[in-house]
Amino acid sequence: MTSVNFSELEKKAGRKAALQLRKSLKNLIQRGFETTKGNSAILKSTVLSKMDGPELQRLVIKMPHYGFKHHFGFDGVRSNGVKLRLHRHEGFLTRAVSENNVLENLATEIGNIRADEVATKINF
Repeated sequence: MTSVNFSELEKKAGRKAALQLRKSLKNLIQRGFETTKGNSAILKSTVLSKMDGPELQRLVIKMPHYGFKHHFGFDGVRSNGVKLRLHRHEGFLTRAVSENNVLENLATEIGNIRADEVATKINF
């Protein structure tokens, strides 16, 4: 019986999901934000998969603070002492995640990999 490296399979599944989410996120950013030379840092937004030992732990979205403030809103005092309230626009992050069913596909793939791993460890 050949030995299957389940850690590598999970890593591949995480990378595939991160790539799909990254493409979806960049597409929504290009359509939804005015990207000029001043705010082109948001175009460098990325999604990474993080492993914790042999298992996929999470997907991490890295983008400038104003992308998250646009999505979640902001209510507080700026560094110059001015009170600021930005209304939240839940949309582009939620749409990026749900547009291609990335998380459902990843959960199904990880579940199948871990089920196969458990089945191979059981000795009859």
